Amino acid sequence: MERTAKILFACLGVVIVLGAAALGTVFGMHLAHTRSAAQPTQSETTAQTTERAAETLTETVLTEETATAAPTEPETTAAATEPETTAASTAKATTLPSVRATTLPTTARRTTQAATTRAATTQAPTAAPTAARASTTAARRSGTYTLRVVADSGTTEVTGGGRYDAGEIVKVSMTPLLGHTFLRWDSSDEALLADGKTQTYSFRMPASDMTLRAVTFVRPQVTLSKGKGVASVSGARYYSPGDRVTVSAKMLPGYDFAFWRSSPCGLDSTARSYTFIMPDHSVTLTANGVPKTYNVRVTLGKGVRGVSGDGGHKVGEKVTVRAKLYDDYAFDHWEGFGGVYRDEVYTFTMPAENVSLTATAVQKPKFLLTVDKGPGIESVGGGGKHVVGSSVTVTCVPERGYTFVTWLSSDSSLVRDSFHKNYTFTMPDADVALTAYAEKTKYKVTLKKGAGIAAVQGEGTFTAGETVTVDCTLMDGYTFSEWSVAGRITVPDGKTQKYTFIMPDSDIALTAKAAADSGGSS
Repeated sequence: MERTAKILFACLGVVIVLGAAALGTVFGMHLAHTRSAAQPTQSETTAQTTERAAETLTETVLTEETATAAPTEPETTAAATEPETTAASTAKATTLPSVRATTLPTTARRTTQAATTRAATTQAPTAAPTAARASTTAARRSGTYTLRVVADSGTTEVTGGGRYDAGEIVKVSMTPLLGHTFLRWDSSDEALLADGKTQTYSFRMPASDMTLRAVTFVRPQVTLSKGKGVASVSGARYYSPGDRVTVSAKMLPGYDFAFWRSSPCGLDSTARSYTFIMPDHSVTLTANGVPKTYNVRVTLGKGVRGVSGDGGHKVGEKVTVRAKLYDDYAFDHWEGFGGVYRDEVYTFTMPAENVSLTATAVQKPKFLLTVDKGPGIESVGGGGKHVVGSSVTVTCVPERGYTFVTWLSSDSSLVRDSFHKNYTFTMPDADVALTAYAEKTKYKVTLKKGAGIAAVQGEGTFTAGETVTVDCTLMDGYTFSEWSVAGRITVPDGKTQKYTFIMPDSDIALTAKAAADSGGSS
């Protein structure tokens, strides 16, 4: 600004001086014609003097501008020299209509002297300051300046700050935090940032101090998780919005890829290797698998007529196989699937492969069962050879007048609860003999008191054919009359008070009756 002002003032002074010189020349020519040729030398001298003064002033101003003096010195010089010239020019402009020829030499001389004085002042006393000003300007144009490089909250490190010469090539760089990405360089000199869009940025140092700031933004992240049947996933990291993202999954043996499930939703896919455009927010994808189906095939060995649990099963599923055996066979083992298994009902987890199993049974041994008739037994059944462990039932029929009592055996453990004609037990691994026993059937004799009977004697249980005696006690004034069975006489001599008979093969109820004596009450 100071330099511009100086130039403007210098140019203005030159114009004024040249204008004054031109006016002086015109007036000089006019005076020359007026005075005829009386003073030609003086007019010529005046014009020449005016021109020299203008040339001197012009040279002085140009010398000042070329030297580029220190800030304060040109102002001091101008203050000392320019007022007189400006005042003279102003006076000339104001008094021009009334100027006389005789005043021009004086004015020209004064102007010439001022210019000469100004030139002398500039060239002699201020020679050293002018050289200093030129040196200072050159130093500032090629001097050293400070570059500050700062980071925002998403930057871990910035480099390149320091002091540089104007025009020197400078390189700055930054390292973003995890999850952040570089956006741009901000600077106090916007013109410098035409190419400031890369993390490492080179430019020429300007002739001024400046600051560069690394600007970042948070990057969205892809997070991956494993669902059922997934061995591993890849593609999880930070991305920039608009990036092409590819995620993929590797499956465990026995599983097929099913789908990707996203959160937030909108990025679901059934492709195992899935490519999508990164949105402006983070996303979580879960890979899910579905178990493959493999077959269980069962070979039926000896004694096996079928199984349950064979067929298709998914990996990881619990599978139970059970053999169905023929009679007289016992399960022995399952063979296959890497071993031998003794459990008749076998449960395992379905592997990622087909499974073959063989069910094998063995014939059970048979032992002899002998069934005998004991006393009072008319017939028996159930004897013969039986498989060990099988359920066996023996039967018997008692004779008439006999009642079954028990089964007896040399193996007492078999007949602990054998009080039934039809008896069931488990065949042991040895021959067995059972005998059925019965005893005569006992029947019940029941006695009742009729009129005039005080008491009866002889009740009890008796076997058929056994001799039974019954009796009764009469009330006073009564005479015994008879024993009756359901209203009928049991035997021809049943009119005796003490009565003996043969026990029939059935229960019997007897009633003792009496009649009142004459004069007594009945």
